[in-house]
Amino acid sequence: MNRQLVTTRPDFSTGDAAVTGVLGGVAGGLAMAAALLLTGWLTGDGPAAVLGRFDPGSGRVPFTGLLAHLAMSAALGLGFGLLLALLWRRWAAPAWLAGVVYAVAIWALATGGGLAAAGSALLEMPAWQFLLGHVVYGALLGWLAGRGLR
Repeated sequence: MNRQLVTTRPDFSTGDAAVTGVLGGVAGGLAMAAALLLTGWLTGDGPAAVLGRFDPGSGRVPFTGLLAHLAMSAALGLGFGLLLALLWRRWAAPAWLAGVVYAVAIWALATGGGLAAAGSALLEMPAWQFLLGHVVYGALLGWLAGRGLR
């Protein structure tokens, strides 16, 4: 197994970790959206219905939902980038796996009460579909953030 475990570049700053996380988060968010659109299509939901669930308001506007999703993806990516930079030398597995663990933890927190408390329409999505989207997000986020640390 080819591990991505290497020492952090000496010139890698907190700002670098933050930017790497944000960019990885946006890329992961786009991949997650694509996965959710594909699985939504397979389950009979159109793109407007899938993206509209991400709208934090009650309008379910697809464009607003996409922007809100990407903003959250970037913010969570920022947190992951900083966390990975802190724990990088202690992590003995590939960075993409760290991303998956992080994203599954986010999914568990969201479905375990966070989304219900917010009254989110995302809970209408089948749990397996939402989990799969998070795994796709985390794998790409972790892989990109890990590449940035090398």
